[in-house]
Amino acid sequence: MINDKCESVSGGQEDIDPTERAPGSCKRLASHALVIAVCGGVVIGFGLGFALRQTHLSEDAMMWTGLPGEIFMRMLKVTILPVIVCSIIHGTATMDPRSHGRVSLLTLGFVFLANTVGSLTGILCYFIVRPSEGLVVEDVTQYTSVSTDIQPQDMFADLIRNIFPDNILTACFQKTQTRYDLISEFNSTNTRLSRSIGTAAGTNVLGVLFMSAVIGTASSTLGEKGKIVVDFFEAFSAIFIKMLTWFMWSTPVGVASLIAVSVARVVDIEDTFSSLGLLVVAFLTGIIFHQLVLYPVLLLTIFRMNPLYFYLKSAKAWMAVFGPPSSAIGIPEILRLCEEDFTVDKRVSRFVVPFGATESRIGSTHFIALSVLFLAGVQGVSLNPLQVFTIWILCSMSSLAVPAVPSASLVVVLIILTSVNVDSGAMGILFTLEWFTDRLRTTSNSMANIICTMTVDKLCKGKLEVVPTDKTQQPNVDSCDSDSDTDGTKSVLLKII
Repeated sequence: MINDKCESVSGGQEDIDPTERAPGSCKRLASHALVIAVCGGVVIGFGLGFALRQTHLSEDAMMWTGLPGEIFMRMLKVTILPVIVCSIIHGTATMDPRSHGRVSLLTLGFVFLANTVGSLTGILCYFIVRPSEGLVVEDVTQYTSVSTDIQPQDMFADLIRNIFPDNILTACFQKTQTRYDLISEFNSTNTRLSRSIGTAAGTNVLGVLFMSAVIGTASSTLGEKGKIVVDFFEAFSAIFIKMLTWFMWSTPVGVASLIAVSVARVVDIEDTFSSLGLLVVAFLTGIIFHQLVLYPVLLLTIFRMNPLYFYLKSAKAWMAVFGPPSSAIGIPEILRLCEEDFTVDKRVSRFVVPFGATESRIGSTHFIALSVLFLAGVQGVSLNPLQVFTIWILCSMSSLAVPAVPSASLVVVLIILTSVNVDSGAMGILFTLEWFTDRLRTTSNSMANIICTMTVDKLCKGKLEVVPTDKTQQPNVDSCDSDSDTDGTKSVLLKII
């Protein structure tokens, strides 16, 4: 009976395979068409941005020019959180808790190592290129100043607090952040700074990741009761990923709009690049090293994979994070890429990709370390080896605890400058290049996320224990009898049929 059914199924597949080849071919062509269209959108965005600079558009006209990009970002952001939650719950629920611990440790280790390498390349690029030589800032007041009272210990304390949210719902739109308020002393004109624990707008991604992993792990221990929850989140994840694939077709228009407005708003872009040319060279040197040297070496040594094949497959993911720029925006495309093209186990990708999108910042740490040394150099501050080592450690650690404020990497730069006793008055220099550096460092972050996912999958291959979907409460030894064997045999036969 089983053989007959197997033959009928295989025969049916042979009959329908020829009719299914055309949709597959169309899908591949559509995928290449989208990549080409996004590349065209990038070119059009830069061209339109430079053209609009000559017309001196009003703020109203600038708003309407950037509106398509704003709508594009809003469509993507509304689906990111559901995808993260559903993916992690489903991934951890279908994985044995011991295997999940292994995946978590490997992911955290890879991310921290990558961030450490990123900050090291930033330091090396600074001392090789020497971008601050011949560029001395005498009057730092001409630049926009940035101030903050956040201390390094506050960042790490907030990191720990955010991992353990006190409310699951508020974690979706708020995160804990230390703040300092000016308090007037009683009957006195003196004021003092008072530290308090407040909240900041933005998703507490670490808290959401942690709670999703806990919910998924708990579901895996409940047998049939937990299976209902797992199936729900699996279907929910598929729905939102499908929505994102629809939204991605608006990427060319959205990217063109975002880039055009970013370029058009920059003041004296030509003078900026001419005066800060060596800083741009140092930054690009590190990014090129990451993407054209470090990543290919990892691909060849770990996976025996042709780097050209990797980048051709990853082109859409690269473009997806370049336009906004945001690592979270690329989560759906990176999930599809890892699972379909690189055959990564879904239980691994559904946890590693969202976590890596949040914490993998090899490009950002490169920028932070380079910026700290550059700002010290342009102000004539000579840093000793111990201070440089301190900058390296702070960059590597602080990448895991970036506060929820605009231009977060720049805030980390400010905090590290304070830690090594360097004036932050020239911080405004970095804002002139933020629109450019932010996009490129985000692409490095996302490519590292893909390689991290592939590496964790390879190291865990064959060691992941599957949680049976028909698992019930663990029976006592005394209750095991022939009935359990009969039920197990029936289950296997039903699966084969």
